[in-house]
Amino acid sequence: MEKEEWEYKQEREEYEQQLLINPDDAEAHNELANLLECYFNDNEGARLHYERAIELEPENGTYHNDLAVLLEDMNDNAGALEHYKVAAELAPEEALFLVNYASLLSDFTSDYDTAYALYLRALELDPFNARGHFYLAFLLNEHLRDYEQAKLHYQLAIDIDPADPHQYNNLGILMEHKLGDYAGAREMYEKGLEADPFDADLHNNLANLLDDHFGEYQLAKEHYMYAMDVEPDKPRVYYDLAILLRSRFQDIAGAKSNYEQALKLDPDYVVALINLGVLVKDYDKDYERARGLFERAVTVRPESYKAHFNLGAVLSMHLAQYDKAREHYEHGLSIRPDDAEAHIELANLLDDHFADYDAARAHYERAIELEPENPEAWYEFGVMCCDSLNDYNTAKNYFEKTLELDPGYADAHYRLGKLIGEQFEMFDAAKEHLETALQLTDSFPKCELALSRLLLAKFNDPAAAAEHYKHAIAAEPDLADDTLAGALGLS
Repeated sequence: MEKEEWEYKQEREEYEQQLLINPDDAEAHNELANLLECYFNDNEGARLHYERAIELEPENGTYHNDLAVLLEDMNDNAGALEHYKVAAELAPEEALFLVNYASLLSDFTSDYDTAYALYLRALELDPFNARGHFYLAFLLNEHLRDYEQAKLHYQLAIDIDPADPHQYNNLGILMEHKLGDYAGAREMYEKGLEADPFDADLHNNLANLLDDHFGEYQLAKEHYMYAMDVEPDKPRVYYDLAILLRSRFQDIAGAKSNYEQALKLDPDYVVALINLGVLVKDYDKDYERARGLFERAVTVRPESYKAHFNLGAVLSMHLAQYDKAREHYEHGLSIRPDDAEAHIELANLLDDHFADYDAARAHYERAIELEPENPEAWYEFGVMCCDSLNDYNTAKNYFEKTLELDPGYADAHYRLGKLIGEQFEMFDAAKEHLETALQLTDSFPKCELALSRLLLAKFNDPAAAAEHYKHAIAAEPDLADDTLAGALGLS
């Protein structure tokens, strides 16, 4: 039964009075320290009394352990580790002391082997120590990569203490991310919520699982909302909900709102900065704001290759700041040299704005080496060969390779059709590719114009040519060609 506030105050006064009578009462110093730490939030006062108790009875393992717990809470890990070690040496049969020592030893020094041995000894002494099983499972999962043994110890911890939701949560995470047992993970998250319906982490993890592996998007959304209700200041929940809203509900406004809320709570949330920047760029066409978000991400985390790549993209494709764009692409690739998409985008930049064809070629070739089945790499390399190098045979081969990998690549049909019609006199095949490109898209004015010219010049079909010309100009008036229009009788 929880004591009343006045009872704690009375207990404190009794210990203080006792120490006035006998200042060398080590047990009274330790008990008063416990009160000051746990109920009065007076850590400095508690520390003084723990240290005095140890000074009076240096061979008492309990006093060393209690001081170590306080020091760990005060982020004095070195001091805590020293006293945990002493406690374990003084009382090697105390499973609690061994578990506490092992836990900090693992976290603070990364001495996983010693920590593992200490946990095993603690559980030999007390097989029903749920905390020992829990922390051993964590060590096995995170550092020793023995996932089946980790699962076993989490299950033992749950059997011993089925009311602790954290054990279900950790086992669920292990089953989902390391063992691929999604049904088992769902069961653990749901059982954890039975133990504590107000655990935000459990709601959030279950929502992620429902989204990623069960396709239950509405239920996932509801669990994100529950998590927000429980912990409205948790930025990760808003971030995860934003991803769901964008990817599953196509709710761009909702996604943006949740990214912005995540950033209100944590202005340095790098992935939220990047994802919001992408939405602002792609949907709002607010390139300056997108740039600002990406620059903030680079400032917060200079090693974020995604931030550099996205900043390079907006600078290159929308703000015409090509030198800075090149710098960010190259910096990102120094961090992540195996990113094929970044190699392609940098190659495009080098081709289009620096006429550095040798460097562009190297990046296209690296992209193809990394992802030989990536049709975009072959396509963009083909565009450079065609437009910048006048290497039509290679361009033709690369466009054909693109279509071998992706027969529905409309731009490749257009470029191949236009190329073989103009340079190889393969008029039937050219017509087929241009018509296929139009079938694959709702609107493709440049392709309509190319097909119009081909139909008039090589197929003597002015009526069809005129129809395609009119479609092209209606969609994109800047494509108007007075000579072609006159030949079609449309001037």
